[in-house]
Amino acid sequence: MEPQEFILHCRNELRACFESTKKGEGDDVKKSRTEGLFQACRLLGILTSEEVRDIYEEEHILVFGETIQRRKKRKEHMSQLKAYSPDDYFDIPAIERMR
Repeated sequence: MEPQEFILHCRNELRACFESTKKGEGDDVKKSRTEGLFQACRLLGILTSEEVRDIYEEEHILVFGETIQRRKKRKEHMSQLKAYSPDDYFDIPAIERMR
């Protein structure tokens, strides 16, 4: 397998992992396998750590429509809102809360 083919395979696995998470069907085994693929890319010198981070960001934006950091902050905010102000939390439409 050529390096570019392997990178494409890694991207596809990462996207599938993110899509499963988006559907609420997170799979720890698939996540670990995907992380292992990217670790192999680093060890074999196919990608640098920065390139791997960039790929993660690109695929995350494609699937979730926002950066990893922004989604993390939004989810933390929703958790805090739910804990401290359940009424305000439930005033937000469920479709928006579950994004």
